[in-house]
Amino acid sequence: MDVLLATFNGERYLDEQLESLNRQVDVNVRVWANDDGSVDETLKVLHKWQVQGLIKSISKTQGIGSTRAFLTLLSEHSGAEYVAFCDQDDIWEPKKLATQVLKIENEEAMVVISQRLHIDPNGKCIGKSKRLRRQPSFENAMMENIAFGNTMMLNNMAVKLINGIPEPQVEHYDSWIYLLVSTFGKIVEVPQPLTYYRIHSKNSVGLRKISVQSVRVSVNNFVNQNIYLVENVSKENEYKKFQRLELFNLLELETSLILRYRIIQRISFKRQRFVDQIILKLVLIFAKIAN
Repeated sequence: MDVLLATFNGERYLDEQLESLNRQVDVNVRVWANDDGSVDETLKVLHKWQVQGLIKSISKTQGIGSTRAFLTLLSEHSGAEYVAFCDQDDIWEPKKLATQVLKIENEEAMVVISQRLHIDPNGKCIGKSKRLRRQPSFENAMMENIAFGNTMMLNNMAVKLINGIPEPQVEHYDSWIYLLVSTFGKIVEVPQPLTYYRIHSKNSVGLRKISVQSVRVSVNNFVNQNIYLVENVSKENEYKKFQRLELFNLLELETSLILRYRIIQRISFKRQRFVDQIILKLVLIFAKIAN
């Protein structure tokens, strides 16, 4: 089992996370780390676990960010049977990987995700990820991400699919993987928390606060990601899905509110909550006016 770890100034929580990887049961864990220019004791912690045999390799970059780091690591593991992504400050349940392997094999899926518990800087539980109202799907992936990277496991088919598009121009590796894999394959969820997701002031993402600007940025990221997929990935018999994705290009050019509404209805994306779906449709209809 190959676990890809991205670090940056993560000395405070990294040791606890690596200890939880070392405690995984019924799987042979091999960690491949990339440090993105840490100036604290992160590399010291990584080297300690490398000496102990858990970490197999430590690469170093400078300011490329987690998305580039994870996708670069993934590109080096095209032959891996299973791959999981690991954040530097979480904690994994001892049966996380074994549970996900069983799920992905039984469901014949390409990717498996799970729920997660939210913990504070001291490890105290402060919440839980919301129960899915809709199962993972292409319709959902177009305009929402429920496949968080620190809960993901990929099989070899997914790894090869993702690595077939080198250096994709996307903002978030996990939403990109969710969209790409749901276009060509199957994603399933383990309906129980397997990851303790630590919330603190230095999270690279964290639990986002909703604002007009954050909604605008999120919508633009999803639209650009959909357009990028259409323009850079072979259709490979998924013509109906690509026809819907191509409508995002048309939406960008259209100025008529009525025609924009009709285009959005043809795209037919699905959010987890119906009220969010209505709000997002309104945002997309009036986006050109707002700009």
